[in-house]
This record gives sequence, C-alpha cells and structure tokens, in this order.
Amino acid sequence: MNGPRQAAVLGSPIGHSLSPVLHRAAYQALGLSDWTYTAINTDEAALPSLLTWLRSEPSWAGLSLTMPLKTAAVGLVDRLDDTAALVGAVNTVVVEPDGTLAGHNTDIAGIRYAVLQALGAIPALAHPEAAPLAPGSSSAAGLSAAGSSGAGWQPSHWDGSSTWPALASPPVRALVLGAGGTARAAVAALASVGVRRVGVVARRAAAVAPLAQIGERVGLAVTALPWEIVAGGLRSGPDLVIATTPEGVTDQIAEWTWPAGCPLVELLYHPWPTALAVTAYRSGARVSGGLVVLAAQAVEQVRLFTGRTVDVATLLTAGTQTLTRRATAASLTIPTHAR
Repeated sequence: MNGPRQAAVLGSPIGHSLSPVLHRAAYQALGLSDWTYTAINTDEAALPSLLTWLRSEPSWAGLSLTMPLKTAAVGLVDRLDDTAALVGAVNTVVVEPDGTLAGHNTDIAGIRYAVLQALGAIPALAHPEAAPLAPGSSSAAGLSAAGSSGAGWQPSHWDGSSTWPALASPPVRALVLGAGGTARAAVAALASVGVRRVGVVARRAAAVAPLAQIGERVGLAVTALPWEIVAGGLRSGPDLVIATTPEGVTDQIAEWTWPAGCPLVELLYHPWPTALAVTAYRSGARVSGGLVVLAAQAVEQVRLFTGRTVDVATLLTAGTQTLTRRATAASLTIPTHAR
C-alpha cells in the first residue's frame, strides 16, 4: 500500500514503553517519513474490538503487544506463525493486505540475540557514555544496558536477518530464573542456539509445566528446580543464566559470588543495572541486558511491518539515550532532603 502507514504498541499500562522510541528511530533511519508509531493503552477487554476494527483499516501495518495482551491475542488473530504457536504467545500482529491478522512472537529472536551476545558470538554495542570496565572492577559505572563483554567491545552490525552466527561450542546447560510468560520465549531461544538441558528455577513446580512442553517440542530437556536451590547463590555448573524475574526478585542471589565466567542475560532494563547484573559483571562475566532483547525483537517487528531491515545499533542507541534522559529527569524531581 502507498501512502501513510501506522503501527502502535498496545498494553496496560503503556506509558513507560520504549517501543515508540525504537520504532520511530527505525523509521527515521530507513527514510520512512510517512510512517507513524504510537502507544495505545489497551486492556484484555478492549483487545477483541480493536483487532476487529483493525481488519478494515488499510493504513495499519501492525501492532506490538505487551502485557497483559500476549496470551489473550492467541485466540483472536486469524493465524499464528511457528514462533507464536510454539510458545503460546503473540507479541506482534501483522495486518496483511487482505485484512488478515497474523500473530508472531519476536521475543524469541530478541532473547536469542542477547544470548549470542552474552556468549560472545555477537559483539556488544559500545556507547561513549558507558565505556566498558575491565573484568572484576569494583565499579559498575560502565555496565551499559546495551550489553558488555567484561573486556573490549566493538559495535554490532547485525541486520536482523535470519542468518545467525554459528556457535563453535554451544552451551550444554542453561539456567532460567523464573517461569513466567517471558521464560517461554527464553526456553525456545535457548533451544535455537543448541542448548540441550535447561533448569528452570521457580517457586511453584507446576509453573514449569508449560515450559517443559515447549522443551519437548524442540528437543530440549527442561527440569523444574526449587527457588531454594539458588537462595544461597549460584553453584558452579550452568554455562549460561537467563533472569526473567521482576525487579528485586534476584537481589538475594546477587549478594553471593557469581560463578566465574558464567554469562548472564538479564531481561530487565529499568532500573539498570540490576544488582544481579552488577554481581555477574564484577566477576568478569559477559552480561546482556533487557534493552538488547527489546531492541533486537523490535528489529524483527520492523522487518515484519515494513519489509525492511534496520541495524540493531540504531535502536540500541535511541533506547539508551531515552533511558538516560528519563533517569536524569527522575533524579531532578527528587527533593534535595530525600536524596
């Protein structure tokens, strides 16, 4: 279709979302001056009518979905691609020319990118305002949300295509902290890079059952582990750790020594860095943050909406600058006596 095109992110609450920043940066880089991207506060009750309306609006290219809409959309779109069907969640809706709504899940691609970065297969993006520190540094001032290697980094030039770097020696054992919706995409992403066994640490063993089912479909052994097993810190053993838990949940783990050389993918990006990311970073481990995941999955969304690819570095830079401005503004609003 020629003429202006629209896309948006839906969720509730939605005011904090970085998606408008990332997608608008992509459109600017691609020269798509007639494309717009907005944020629309939408709850589960409002989603069905909105999707029905969308089918008859030819100017719309697609939607990004965040909580609490990812699972609700599964039964509302016209078809699911393999990624969405595998994990039972939709974070991207593409409006096809005939009005068909196709559900996709780009969270898997975003986490896979961060995993490859944490394993050193994809270089991390260096930001001038967050220069990397040497391994074992007592400070975390250089721990950028765009990722770190614990040593020197070079800018990433991944273009969002389906060609991913091959791992000469894929990790065998991974640990996933948490068993919520994002953990489903984490399990699928781990399988895609060759991991064979995953331990999922959760407070309720029953919560791991859906992840085990995903593992069965992709040839990955998933084992439920009690939270108590990590309460006193991580033992040596995992080749990689992915933290999918809400803010503060892993702070107790961060008080203990991190296994030397064990990479961490921390899916949170605000506030950044988390206590867990700092602990891993100070041990010399590679750390990839949630902003990496968000930017990489947005690259795939942009491709699905526009048919064009954008450099993930463009989105990481835009996201980092926005988070920095938000943090600065927040610090200026705190009364002096409360600091």
